[in-house]
Amino acid sequence: MEKFEGFNKKDLSVVKEAEKPPKELDKNANDKIKDGLEDEQIVKSKEKRVEKFETLLEERFSEFPSGNFLSTLPGIDSISLVRGPADEKTGNVDVSYVNVIYTTKEDKQLHKNFSVFSDGVMQDEKIPEELNITKEELYDEMLRIIEVIELDFYKEVDDGILPPDKIGKRSREGKGGPPPNPPIIDPRRLEFMKNQPNAITGFVGINSGFRGYYGFVFPKFLALENEKVGQGTFFHSFEEPISIDNSRFTLPPSQRVTQLEFDNIMQNKWKALADLTKTEFLRAGGERKIHPNVSDTEWEGKMQVEIDKRN
Repeated sequence: MEKFEGFNKKDLSVVKEAEKPPKELDKNANDKIKDGLEDEQIVKSKEKRVEKFETLLEERFSEFPSGNFLSTLPGIDSISLVRGPADEKTGNVDVSYVNVIYTTKEDKQLHKNFSVFSDGVMQDEKIPEELNITKEELYDEMLRIIEVIELDFYKEVDDGILPPDKIGKRSREGKGGPPPNPPIIDPRRLEFMKNQPNAITGFVGINSGFRGYYGFVFPKFLALENEKVGQGTFFHSFEEPISIDNSRFTLPPSQRVTQLEFDNIMQNKWKALADLTKTEFLRAGGERKIHPNVSDTEWEGKMQVEIDKRN
């Protein structure tokens, strides 16, 4: 048997003691270290969340978007963002709303509403037990949707974009029964158009928040895209292309034209089409393309074909 030089029984007892599992005190110490690391991660996540809110909304909470958006969160059908009422004197919005729409195991659709205040605080409401999400995840999803919309990209015009046809539409007002569910919004449509490498600018009309149509200007045409599922895309080709230096397209989409340039584009390319209904727009030379179904995995490729053939 191999002999251990320099060890006596006392030495061996020390070694054996060191090999024993940590005592309960050591376990508690490890738990405290673990809890401390987790607390640090929570603080960092909260700081990032606050920073993102400040970047997106702190100075423009009154522009809080409205619409019913598809959600990436599990178990949620959609999320409705609703801008709250503006103060009559200041025009400021102090509170807006995040409405979670989900379906239970019993196939019953339910809604849960959360208030979001202008300082970035979300109302301390309990998440429904049927949903396997946290309030932090819901808050992050709200910020994700707003980030995708990118408020800076769209410049405002005092026009309606494809208002409803004046003839042949019957009002649903006065009919009984619960109101219909709000239409589903797929924010990927707007993101797809905005991220086109030769998109010059985007614009919104006075009815964009209600009708869902947003304008996108390209050198040779403009596209009127609707973020609501089930709606089509309208195109209008220009007789004379817009002259723009290719170096502009290396800039972020929101910085490719100045306000003066935008005003000139709207006057020369959009003004004649402003406030036209869908039928009137088509009669003026526009085209309508049915948008691929939201569940179509190749919808981007199909829309890209429509874009490319007009470039």
